[in-house]
Amino acid sequence: MKVVITSSVASVPAVVDRIMAEARDKGYGDSTIGAVRLALDEAIANAIRHGNRADASKNVSIDYSVGDDALRVAVLDEGSGFDPTGVPDPRVNENLLRTSGRGLLLMRSYMDQVYYNDQGNCVVLVKRKDTSPARMDAS
Repeated sequence: MKVVITSSVASVPAVVDRIMAEARDKGYGDSTIGAVRLALDEAIANAIRHGNRADASKNVSIDYSVGDDALRVAVLDEGSGFDPTGVPDPRVNENLLRTSGRGLLLMRSYMDQVYYNDQGNCVVLVKRKDTSPARMDAS
């Protein structure tokens, strides 16, 4: 499924909610949905802010599939792209107080796969469905 939104942060919740509803309908658990929501919010916000420079005349395309075993989302902006290997590690001492730069780490931490096209203006997020049995608290 493909959705195109304008470069407005106000457009983000509706598309993320739509994808999360489809994931819930396919039986994805709360922890998986929460992880995808965080990573997807970040990916789309990055596309709007950094890729499209918040230019309202540019769009962000979100192409997604919610399968029985994995969820895949590609977020494409109209910017010139970037080199993800050039983003400083926010965990290194000299970067701890920086106000940005944690989004890529967050996406990598919460998703099973994160990769970019050669131009650097499309990020693909993949999260496998959690098939472990639900835990029950002993009482």
